[in-house]
Amino acid sequence: MIQFLDSELLAMVYDDVGLYDLTAEYLEVDTSALGEVTFFTREDTICAGVNVAKRMCELFGATIVFAQKDGLHVKANESLLVAHGNGVELLKMHKVAQNVLEYSCGIAKRTNKMVTYAKEVAPDIEIATTRKHIVGAKKLSINAAIAGGGIPHRLGLYDSILIFPYYFAFKNNKEWKSKKFSEKKIGFEAKSIEEALRYVKEVDIIQLDKEEPSVLKKSIEQLRTLNPRIIIALAGGINEHNVREYAACFPDVIVSSAPYFAKPVDIGTRVKKIESM
Repeated sequence: MIQFLDSELLAMVYDDVGLYDLTAEYLEVDTSALGEVTFFTREDTICAGVNVAKRMCELFGATIVFAQKDGLHVKANESLLVAHGNGVELLKMHKVAQNVLEYSCGIAKRTNKMVTYAKEVAPDIEIATTRKHIVGAKKLSINAAIAGGGIPHRLGLYDSILIFPYYFAFKNNKEWKSKKFSEKKIGFEAKSIEEALRYVKEVDIIQLDKEEPSVLKKSIEQLRTLNPRIIIALAGGINEHNVREYAACFPDVIVSSAPYFAKPVDIGTRVKKIESM
């Protein structure tokens, strides 16, 4: 799973807390009282973000009583996480932790659905999520997609070479092959089958964007005939509703942004006072 710094998690919580909990101040709650918070799902889902919510609890002095593992299938009404700690501290952070769980489980659930559907058709295929996540939610989004059985397509511009044709507009010469970064695979996103056929012998990965499944299977066979070692990725508008059709074209990878925009899972919380930990 993706690693989160404690400072990142505290920043998430204090973005919500601000200077202090105004409601707790207004009610003059007992600052020494102990409490329990339980996070549970109201629907069947895939656990995701539990590792993040768990650490948030710990950073506010809580002891973890129970925690599911990210990636597990859980049924409606099952608990994901239970923590004991100072009541006021639990009140500070539990809503942010709930939000993390809702969005993370939603992404994981849709990713897992796409993985399951695709592998029913092509068992060796991989579902990779793009870098088109909501800005500021990169780590949470990728963490959730991994929990759902996906892999990151690109973490950012810095981790892989993927040539889009518009890069050529800013080159001063027509020669594009380089001896730099010789240990890296070279990817090329083709805007047409013709463009893919033109570059297939020059690169390691061809990514076909927004092509119809009806023409892809034959085209992929052509590409593999020209370069048996080529890795084929399909991208553009692929989601849980059409992923089987694209998987039936037998690419190596399906690239999708769809998991990031899944409906959040309905995660509930129960907070109560306890006498001892």
